Amino acid sequence: MRTRFASVFWLFVFCAGIVQSAPTPLDAPLPEEAETEIACDLTVAPKAGEVPVLSSAKDALEALGSYHYRLWLPKGYAAEPSKRWPCIFIMSPGGRATMQSMKESLKGRGFVVVMLVEAKNGPWGPIVGNFLAAHDDVAKRVRIDPTAKYATGFSGGA
Repeated sequence: MRTRFASVFWLFVFCAGIVQSAPTPLDAPLPEEAETEIACDLTVAPKAGEVPVLSSAKDALEALGSYHYRLWLPKGYAAEPSKRWPCIFIMSPGGRATMQSMKESLKGRGFVVVMLVEAKNGPWGPIVGNFLAAHDDVAKRVRIDPTAKYATGFSGGA
């Protein structure tokens, strides 16, 4: 009985991992003034030398993978379907970035906020991969102003 339970448990864990790694559909609902976690993939490695911190093709390949970000849309986003919004990408040395003390300022200025989950102190591959995957995904998913994209963070995570 115990063996059967263990087998079922590990099958569930394996299947849950598969489900969690699927990218979030582009037509998934996105509420305003709430954080929505989005799964996305980086399937094409940056070219060696294209990203200064990735010094070899091997480094660039380490950026490939499945990543996540939390998306926050400003109040009024849905009401203005032709407007392009400023966007800020936030990274943190411990990963799972938040708006913290910038929240009220970003809300007041009407920013789309992208908080990277896996970008944290450590090797450059996952930091660059998380940023590139989130950037490409949010550019397809949300109406951001291509001339008003910003990034912030601390330490190696940024």
